[in-house]
Amino acid sequence: MKKPIGRFFILGLVVVSMLLTSVLSARTLTARAQGEDYAGAEQGLPFEALPAGANPSPAVDYDPGAGPGLPEQPQPASGLTPEGLPIGSLAPEVAPSEPPAVPEEMLGVLGADPNAGSAPVEPNAGSFLYPGISFSHLSTAGNISGGVSYFDSPSLNELPARTVFANVLLNPLGATTAYHNHPIGVYYSVGANQWSVFNEDSVLMATGVAFSAFKPAQNSVFFTHTSTAGNISGSWTGIDNAYLNNNPNALVFATPAYNPGGGGSGIYHNHNVGVFYSPSTQRWGIYNEDGADMTADSAFFVYVSHPSYDLAFRHITTAESTTSNYTVLNHPQLNGNPNAVVNVIHNYPSGSGQYFNHTLGVWYSTSRQRWTIYMNESGTMPDGFQFNVLVQANKETSFVFKADASNIQPGINDHVAVIDHPLLNNNPNALVYAMHNWNPAGISSAVIDNHPLGVLYTGGRWTVYHTDFEAIPVNAAYNIFVTYPKANAYSIEVDDQNSTASTLHLSHSQLNNHTDAVFFAIENFNPSELIAGHTYGNPTYAAYGSGVWNILRVGGPDYFADQAYNVFVPYGNSFTHTVTAGSKPNPAETCINHPLTNGHRAAKVFAYVNGTPEGGGGYYLNIPIGVYYSTGRAQWCVYTEDTTFNIPLGTVFNVFVDQDQLYLPAVKK
Repeated sequence: MKKPIGRFFILGLVVVSMLLTSVLSARTLTARAQGEDYAGAEQGLPFEALPAGANPSPAVDYDPGAGPGLPEQPQPASGLTPEGLPIGSLAPEVAPSEPPAVPEEMLGVLGADPNAGSAPVEPNAGSFLYPGISFSHLSTAGNISGGVSYFDSPSLNELPARTVFANVLLNPLGATTAYHNHPIGVYYSVGANQWSVFNEDSVLMATGVAFSAFKPAQNSVFFTHTSTAGNISGSWTGIDNAYLNNNPNALVFATPAYNPGGGGSGIYHNHNVGVFYSPSTQRWGIYNEDGADMTADSAFFVYVSHPSYDLAFRHITTAESTTSNYTVLNHPQLNGNPNAVVNVIHNYPSGSGQYFNHTLGVWYSTSRQRWTIYMNESGTMPDGFQFNVLVQANKETSFVFKADASNIQPGINDHVAVIDHPLLNNNPNALVYAMHNWNPAGISSAVIDNHPLGVLYTGGRWTVYHTDFEAIPVNAAYNIFVTYPKANAYSIEVDDQNSTASTLHLSHSQLNNHTDAVFFAIENFNPSELIAGHTYGNPTYAAYGSGVWNILRVGGPDYFADQAYNVFVPYGNSFTHTVTAGSKPNPAETCINHPLTNGHRAAKVFAYVNGTPEGGGGYYLNIPIGVYYSTGRAQWCVYTEDTTFNIPLGTVFNVFVDQDQLYLPAVKK
């Protein structure tokens, strides 16, 4: 029997929490205890074999730029990209194909302006900001080309204007990875449409090397600095920036960038670099740790930490904190947290003579339960050296959730399935998006779920529920994407100002007047536990009209006050898919031909009907949809849960892809 639809009260919902506790044995060790672990233990280097007392700092007594320059190191041929390809051989960008014309005789509800004849919707002011994201990356045979290892990140793919930072990471989460004693930089490949980390010395990238990487949030302070004849002094290039000038206490991070903005040709910078504040010029700068003269036209990404966006601090090595080739960090947000993403750079104190010509890395000592900074070679970490440390938090993930007898609620609440996930538990401020997945990798499902979905927070847990109150099928599986409130992910609550009848207006600066925008929406019964809302037992759609995107209910009913939706506007790994005769293996399904999804069995795919692509020309489908992977085609497909339905040619879906298969297990941030 169908349950009543209306104001949604869940009575007597009991959530049985399974608390997973990792018991770590915390041994109390002295700083230089004989036989303790060190950065390199897993490589078989005995602690006793490391040279003792050797200070790896070169014997110089002048500030960067103040003394004689060393001979310039040989650079790779300028006609080659870091992938080893001739710059002239790069294929030109392929023009996008035109969508097919939509025959008028096709079945379906033709997409139209939902605001036609209504009062204009006033766009909001305010900027639209993209978030920061951090992750750990592993070089594999599948992502290496020449000296390059490609990142596969939704926030970076196909976005050459982005900025990214990287440093070496040793043995993340206990995995055994390699030392990497090569200066590194970042590079955008126009062939792969991906950002990457590469070896500045043009040595082929080895497999099994891990890196910490992060992309700053748009509203943080970062920029590109280029060395010129006017700002170079010996091995140093001075930065003229309002956030840094006359600010010796700033925490500055820099990494060489081969081709900022994704241009074909760029500049190699085969030197380890550090940052330096010059009291005489009241300027920060970037310098070569080997003392070699700075090369003109070298480009660097620069990041200035701010407490609103991240955790950053300065670490000074001491006899108590250093052991062999590493120094131990001590911070409450790092201690006991192997999932942290940490980036570091050497900070040269003026007048110290403390050059540090070594490739730095970060490593989590399991015996100490502490993060460390280490040299990618055996040696002795010197005392009294300064490092800037930047920490990014875990904020975003995707996974597959299977509904079964253990999490589907009994009796009247059988339309609710409880998710148990550490990023969601006791986190009412999370933003959750769900998509039915008919056959996820590694999970036995193959269950049709012909009901619209919503998300609900109750009893310290997030849940997936059917907005029409029908029971969730046992073994139904769902792609879940989790993020946090930010400019491109938010909850919108219905009120008199943002709704007109069955249309909810998304007045947002990145959506307004952008007919090609892509977004997703899902009903959220109680965002941040602030409301007890209404439900709508049918699907909703993306609809554009009068310069504004909307969440549309085809045929009504009107929106209730206090109803809410989670909205997500992806910045990467999103596109639209148009149904054609060639993409329809069966009447109720359409398969996606796209490099982000083809052959990627483990990808998390999300789809949302777009009734007005480019402002018009699509269809609304008043039927729930799901996704499945076609092994025969090696493609992901969208299908209608009513498998007797014939999807009209010209129907358009917004598609977002989150894929983790190139990240280390459980370390994507």
